[in-house]
Amino acid sequence: MELNSPTEATRGGDAILFAGLAVSHGPAESHWFRVDVTGPDGREHLSYSRNVEAPNGRTEIKIPFSLNDAAGAWKVRVQDVASGVAAESRIQLK
Repeated sequence: MELNSPTEATRGGDAILFAGLAVSHGPAESHWFRVDVTGPDGREHLSYSRNVEAPNGRTEIKIPFSLNDAAGAWKVRVQDVASGVAAESRIQLK
């Protein structure tokens, strides 16, 4: 699993992440990814966590942070539902 994300984001702004599966032969087929977003307090934020379709094994994930979200280190975990392969990223929300 490859996960590219910004290292920082601003409250009230969007964080755009790109996730994809690396395959050894040919293009990947359509997959579903589970996205879990955890705030600085360690609690999962269900409004940002969801399942996303990944046509050809790749997708863009947008997290629309609100103005009242807590500043600090947020964790984003993306997992391929079929294989269980996962990657994590941290975004510093300012």
